[in-house]
Amino acid sequence: CIGNDIIMDEIDPVIRITNPIDSVGLNSIYQFEFMYLNNIGKEEIVSPEWTSSDNIVASVDQNGLLQPLAIGTTDIR
Repeated sequence: CIGNDIIMDEIDPVIRITNPIDSVGLNSIYQFEFMYLNNIGKEEIVSPEWTSSDNIVASVDQNGLLQPLAIGTTDIR
């Protein structure tokens, strides 16, 4: 910066799942991996809150470990 020459280069913070999947078998488990980029695009360590839109179809624990429970569709966030 020179004098009052300020550039606002912030971005929206984001969590990205780095190993997304479309499906998983009933008798298996799947470990999601992620990265968090802060408001300047720098990776930081965070503990996300994982959720399943349908806990009857699949559950996901706070470490991102997915366990399918029934045939169906659910969104993991």
